[in-house]
Amino acid sequence: SLNPSVTSSPSQSPTDTKQPSSAPSTGPSALPTARPSSQPSGRPSESPSIEPTPLPSPVPTGRPSETPSSSPSVTPSESPSKNPSLSPTISAHPSIMPSGSRYPSFFPSVTSLPSENPTSSQAPSSSPSTGPSVQPTIVPSEQPSASPSGRPSVFASALPTVFPSHKPTVLPSKAPSLFPSITPSKIPSSKPSFGPTLTSKPSSMPSLDPLKAHCELSARVSCQQQGGGSCESLTSPDKTTCIGTTPKDLSFIYVPSSKCSGTNTQSAFACADFNANRPSSVYVQFFDNSHTLYEGVVSGGEVFKVNIPSDTTSVQIAISTVSNLGGVGSVMQISSMSVQCREEDQLTLLDTYGSLQLTGFQNAEMGDQQVFTNVEITYTATNTGTFDANLSKATVTSPFSGTYEALPDGEMRLLEPGDSETFSEAFLLNIAAVAGAMYEFDFAVEGEGTLSGLSCTQGMTNSLEVQTMSPTSAPSSAPSNTPSVYPSISPSKEPSSTPTVSKQPSIMPSGSRYPSAAPSSSSAPSDSPSNSQLPSSFPSAGPSSSPTGEPSTQPSGTPSVGPSSLPTGMPSQEPTAVPSTAPSSIPSTTPSESPSIKASSGPTVTFEPSMMPSPDPLQAICELSASVSCQQQDGGSCEGLAPPKNTTCIGSSPEDLSFIYVPTSKCSGSNKQSTFSCTDFNTDSPFSVYVQFFDNSQTLYEGGVSGGEVFKVNIPSDTTSAQITISTVSDTGGLGTVLQLSSMSVQCREEDQLTLLDTFGSLQFAGFKNAEMGDQQVYANVEITYTSTNTGIFDANLLKATVTSPFSGRYEGLPEDIMPQEAPSDTETFTESVLLNLAASSGANYEFDFAVQGEGTLSGQACNEDASFSIQVL
Repeated sequence: SLNPSVTSSPSQSPTDTKQPSSAPSTGPSALPTARPSSQPSGRPSESPSIEPTPLPSPVPTGRPSETPSSSPSVTPSESPSKNPSLSPTISAHPSIMPSGSRYPSFFPSVTSLPSENPTSSQAPSSSPSTGPSVQPTIVPSEQPSASPSGRPSVFASALPTVFPSHKPTVLPSKAPSLFPSITPSKIPSSKPSFGPTLTSKPSSMPSLDPLKAHCELSARVSCQQQGGGSCESLTSPDKTTCIGTTPKDLSFIYVPSSKCSGTNTQSAFACADFNANRPSSVYVQFFDNSHTLYEGVVSGGEVFKVNIPSDTTSVQIAISTVSNLGGVGSVMQISSMSVQCREEDQLTLLDTYGSLQLTGFQNAEMGDQQVFTNVEITYTATNTGTFDANLSKATVTSPFSGTYEALPDGEMRLLEPGDSETFSEAFLLNIAAVAGAMYEFDFAVEGEGTLSGLSCTQGMTNSLEVQTMSPTSAPSSAPSNTPSVYPSISPSKEPSSTPTVSKQPSIMPSGSRYPSAAPSSSSAPSDSPSNSQLPSSFPSAGPSSSPTGEPSTQPSGTPSVGPSSLPTGMPSQEPTAVPSTAPSSIPSTTPSESPSIKASSGPTVTFEPSMMPSPDPLQAICELSASVSCQQQDGGSCEGLAPPKNTTCIGSSPEDLSFIYVPTSKCSGSNKQSTFSCTDFNTDSPFSVYVQFFDNSQTLYEGGVSGGEVFKVNIPSDTTSAQITISTVSDTGGLGTVLQLSSMSVQCREEDQLTLLDTFGSLQFAGFKNAEMGDQQVYANVEITYTSTNTGIFDANLLKATVTSPFSGRYEGLPEDIMPQEAPSDTETFTESVLLNLAASSGANYEFDFAVQGEGTLSGQACNEDASFSIQVL
């Protein structure tokens, strides 16, 4: 032992141990042994030895002596002795250096008690022990061990290792390391742990592949009424007049063009206008005798609701301009009306009370009856995935706004997981006019993952259906004497034998989509012939009468129904002066010297021989004629066209009124008629629309009309006003979505101001006709017809048909490289329609020229002709 044990007090008489102990003592010996122990003590002594060793040699020897000295040196030798000393070395101070093979101990180990049986120390081992020491050394060795220990140390090391191990441990440590590793881990932890991580059983499902969950977007379409109600409960009104208890509320729509005259029949209504101007937005106030029922800013076409207290019988209404601060400005109209649901008060839907139109009511007996509703459609795109995504497209398809991109061009929106982007669309829906309609709103989104760049798409459709009132399962026992205000969902199987006249106007338009509320009240035949009375443009299927017994001197326009009963015998060498009554029974065996003009499809009718010789076929090879004709669209002649002499209809009711559709014109119009009212439901201005005119009992006109086209509406003598619906044209050519509703007077009175070129919504007033003023028209729809006819007896090719028009210029009527072949009497026609403004072209003369060129199909020789026609506006 390099460090012999030293007891706290030296032994008076140390004795040699006879035999070393086979097992270590449970504690240090009380006295030092005569010989040092073969193993170092487990711990140093608590106090230094009392007596030092005898005097050491002043200078250590260069090498150890052959035999140990009898007394130890005060300072240890630089190299250990070959044999341990037989007596302990007593140090005045404990050793501060650890024992080991590299550094010998300078001080002996200190034990608390000397061993009772000291043992001889053995020589230190020249190789490391097979197992780890029970306790770690205080100072770690400078070099790591050659191989890892077989088991982990009981205590954690005081300092981390300089370099991490290349391989992980077989088993994880029971506690985390005190210090972080110098190099980061290859895979980051999801979240730092503050203690041991408790793992559960492994999942049976694999984790999501991030590349497969790169982009998840959802699209949603929702609908809500302005008052918060669901769009699923939209139902057309089945009552038009409020009867019963006082209404809970009344709904109105502001009509800028409507004035005090109104259209209601309420005897208690009173109104005064203070300003003729009607801005698009006004400040509306409703009062009863004690408090304000409603006030706020209202825009044209906007529906608003007024709550009516149960004890209120009448209201006062003030309509003012909007001040710069958004409050009450200058008063424009003051009115008073009854709000009781009695027959004498006539609270009827779509009646106008000054500048307000009644659009709905609700009471205990009749429920909620509404003509219009404000609807808001919301389109929502949501990131339902776990990764960020860019929303690149959001495409809306609406029956009212068409298809458009909700995102500005080229703009992208970043959506984190759970984020949404919303777009909304608000519109006013006339649920009375579109009962039974189904509107579909589509929304499609496109995006891409911000990390992966891979795309994702999603689409959704939401349908908005306007319900009609359910019909009863069985009809009543007997029909009522007056028709219902609303038409039935499906028409009756058998038409009525007599016309039904309605006492109230229908608020539902008739047309291809909706059956008429009542048949036409006129059972007498029309004064003007219908299209079926006009001559047909196609030949009849057969001759008008039976053939005569003798042939006519001229050929008939159509061949006979059948051949004569018997043919003749052998044909004569020369034609007879009178043709035979029947063809020959057997055809000739030799062909004629000259070919027949045209193969006959029946018996050939011959004529008496001409006194003049037949023309030379080579000289009559091609004969084409050209002609130009003109006719007004309604069948009238183009002669005598004149501008109107009177501009305002005064006198008896008009027989008819003419209008022209102006796509860009809206409800504001330019007329001065006090009874005119109008509401726009869509800002679209299609080139072609479906127009309907109604009076209280019948449809006056309906059909498709294009921009710039003049159409005429017949007015019954007892009709005083007309309701007009302008809609889109459906895919089947019928009624589509309502664009505009209006009402106008059709009486020829000064106060009704039926003045030419005034606009009534999207229609411009273009003409009228009555007994006193005759036919006054601003425009004339004329059709110019250019005709080429083969007047010869040989086929001819039409090579050119050149039109020169003051409106269309010079052009070729034939398509390029097209040469129609005309048989004798065949014609080729070309037409041109012109809208002529008679008022702007008084005294003008318009010339239309037509020139044709052709050639004979057999001879190849040319022929040509031209014609002209003039229209003189008086």
